[in-house]
Amino acid sequence: MTTFKHSGDLGDIVYSLPTIEKLGGGTLYLDLGGGADEAIIQAQVVEKRTKLNQAGFDFLAPLLRAQPSVKEVAVWNGEPIDYNLNRFRYKLADPQSRSKTKNLLDLHLDAFNLPARDPNTGWLTCGEPIRLDKRIVICRSPRYQSNYPWFVLRKYALRDQAVFIGLPKEHELFEYTFDIAIDYHPTPDALAMARVIAGCDTLIANATFALALAIGLGTITIVHELEPHFPTTFFEGKKNITYI
Repeated sequence: MTTFKHSGDLGDIVYSLPTIEKLGGGTLYLDLGGGADEAIIQAQVVEKRTKLNQAGFDFLAPLLRAQPSVKEVAVWNGEPIDYNLNRFRYKLADPQSRSKTKNLLDLHLDAFNLPARDPNTGWLTCGEPIRLDKRIVICRSPRYQSNYPWFVLRKYALRDQAVFIGLPKEHELFEYTFDIAIDYHPTPDALAMARVIAGCDTLIANATFALALAIGLGTITIVHELEPHFPTTFFEGKKNITYI
């Protein structure tokens, strides 16, 4: 069986799934060392490793196991692999490739000389959507924020019409930042989070894992807080996304 390895953050792994599919699918190994033994990760990541750990594996694995192209998900313990998906980082570091393919989805494909994917075509399978009473879902992490005023002008409407997903600390920071109380919906794993996003009318997110899920689902209406200095989540030609 063909084997793949990824050491990236959770969103990176989601963006790598079309590459796995194009290469025929197989076993996906996740490196809980966060790529600490790879020069490209040492060069790119301040901490010299990504945040991938056992908790991240446990959170992501149910979603990965639901994908037809992923035959098995396992912790990498030094096994030989056919495709090292961390190669996308060489494209990420190259200004020429970044100028052609500004998003993490295409950078993974480009790393293996595969054609770019139509960003309007999803690839994730998540089963039955979870439809919450409030039809707007927000996920805003502390990283890659760029449009505080947009939220301030809409904060009372969001308080009444939206529900927050993500980490409890992210929810706490959102409430503190905008001085509102907003409903919180916990998601125990990535599959549950994908089902909540699949069931909403609109996702509002910065460059978070939730955004990767919405892009992967393909049909979700997205309001995306894009950080312009690191535009790896800009999807040219995508129809159902608004950038703020």
